[in-house]
Amino acid sequence: MRSKYLLSITLLLVTAFILGVIFLLKDKYIFEYKPTAKVEVLKQWTLPEVLKEVSGIYYLGDDKMACIQDEKGIIYIYNLKNSQIINQFNFEPEGDFEGITIIDSTAYVLRSDGTIFQIKNYDNSLSEVKTLKLFNEKGIDVEGLFALSKDELLLGVKFSNQIKASSQLVVYKYQISTQKLTEFIDISDNHEIFNSIPQSHPSRDFWLSEIAYADSKYYITEGKTPKLMILNQHQVPQHLIYLDEDVFPQPEGIAIADDGKIFIASEENNNQLQSISLIKISPLKTNL
Repeated sequence: MRSKYLLSITLLLVTAFILGVIFLLKDKYIFEYKPTAKVEVLKQWTLPEVLKEVSGIYYLGDDKMACIQDEKGIIYIYNLKNSQIINQFNFEPEGDFEGITIIDSTAYVLRSDGTIFQIKNYDNSLSEVKTLKLFNEKGIDVEGLFALSKDELLLGVKFSNQIKASSQLVVYKYQISTQKLTEFIDISDNHEIFNSIPQSHPSRDFWLSEIAYADSKYYITEGKTPKLMILNQHQVPQHLIYLDEDVFPQPEGIAIADDGKIFIASEENNNQLQSISLIKISPLKTNL
């Protein structure tokens, strides 16, 4: 009888302890988030093994997607119709490549240290490769590359000791003709888009992975805690959407077709295979 009594007391104390820990940590790990938009997956393609670390995509048209991956300096052309790689173009032996965009016949590929590979005539044997070093900070992690015009590139900063001192999200604009680099988007960690996320919650941090622009909106993905932020034409955040980790385990690329179709590429992670997803975004409401 005594042993049963002690067991009951022990269980009661353990339960009380667990509840106490939950109460103390509830603001850090548990919170109610009310999305202002939802993402629906219309179609998904599982990418081949060589693209398990897909890190950037660009829609070429005619159901073809240019893809890069983290470790190899190769542009892969993936056909969405037959779900196969139909061509590939080498430009560099290896590196940590994080973004791709194409202007006419010139491909631009971003390496994480802020170096851009400018590959003229990327799709034939007469290609010419030029490197553009944009940042001098050691340890910087630049992810996300998008051609805003034929003379302007957008680059997103994922991590920087100098640049991201008090900001969640920083994007630079690079003018190709003048080689001028200027700050373009700077979202403070105190911006109201983050208000519903507790200060101490790990997912409050936004680790930018890709940026795109279409139809007067900027689309920015995060890979660590899968999220999608949508900004209006004035670079003001309108929506912050948590993405389903079972569908987007690590979103690293976003591409938008001329007809407005939006694609998100996700690396292999959490036992989920690498993929490209065609999505639809439906606003629920806008609080900002």
